[in-house]
Amino acid sequence: MISIQKNELKSKLNKISGIMTSDFITSTALFEVNNGSSTIVATDLVTALRQKITLSSMESTRFCVNKKIVDIVKEIDDESITLEYHNNNKRLLLQAGKSMFKIPCRPAEDYPQWPAFENEEWVAVNAEDFAENIMKVLSFIARDKYDVKNCVLLEVTADSIKYVGTDGFRLAVIEKKAETGITEAKKYLVPEKSASEITKFLSGKKEVTLGLGNFLLIQADGDEMVVRPLESNNTYPAYEKAITTDFSNHSRMFVKKEPFIKALKMISTLANDKPVVRLTITENNLTVSASSDLGEASDELEVLYDGGEEFEIGFNAKFLLDILRAASSEDPIFYFAGEKSPCYTEGGEGELYIVMPMVITKPKPTNPNE
Repeated sequence: MISIQKNELKSKLNKISGIMTSDFITSTALFEVNNGSSTIVATDLVTALRQKITLSSMESTRFCVNKKIVDIVKEIDDESITLEYHNNNKRLLLQAGKSMFKIPCRPAEDYPQWPAFENEEWVAVNAEDFAENIMKVLSFIARDKYDVKNCVLLEVTADSIKYVGTDGFRLAVIEKKAETGITEAKKYLVPEKSASEITKFLSGKKEVTLGLGNFLLIQADGDEMVVRPLESNNTYPAYEKAITTDFSNHSRMFVKKEPFIKALKMISTLANDKPVVRLTITENNLTVSASSDLGEASDELEVLYDGGEEFEIGFNAKFLLDILRAASSEDPIFYFAGEKSPCYTEGGEGELYIVMPMVITKPKPTNPNE
């Protein structure tokens, strides 16, 4: 008989619910029960998470239980839960108060082995900062296919950690100083799902230790996650070629972040499926406008612009919103070199965002008598 408090079991299951799949053994969670050192494990063969869990039991046992246990525990009202694994018929008996569930299990021997970690170097980082920077660049990766553009690129050197995301139309590069002390630079292509699970795993944690080897190992509070990166023979776009630090030929626009976000959200409601908005910029004024067969809309903001003559350029509103939401600064700086040239945004210390403009088309004129 195994005893556990509902809130702890629910918390641990929530951390692994997104990792488990619908395929055979990876649709289960592995419970390894040893008095004083019990764990719960989940994997999708790319990401694996092992968490400590407080289970009170007089016997050691191992079993794989279907992910339906996540939904069951969510609905239980009682605070105390007992688990009893029956090896003869591979069933888990779960009881809470007067409620009882018999859940089919699979043999623990069928569960994938924990990945073997090799050639590691260890780096301590702030968990909140690490997760936040991954989350920022996640907005910029491709969503429609599984390849390098569907990954977050992590680059770790002796003195910095770089986070990169691109879908080919926009680019986010965040480089933060970090005295890692590693002897050899490391690069990891972290798939979208794995990157999302990292941020979920690190929620509420303070410090994290990164193990840099054949896999990316993340340890925090006695729990650990292993990510199998995309193979290195998959070439990541040469994003460095798109980056410049010389903005002498660019015009600058200084704008307050929150009013700009509000204007973009409001005006893009009248844009088409691809929400193109027009930015018309003068010395002290930014006009955000959109027109489509749904109608026309515009809003004005106070800005500082050093480009002299009036300037007009079009963008996908969502792309601009992603930049503004990711930016740490409340006063991001936009750099323009022309209506067909990339727009650069300094979003805070070590944060650079790049987006390509879009062609602005006007809707067909409508008959005012209709």
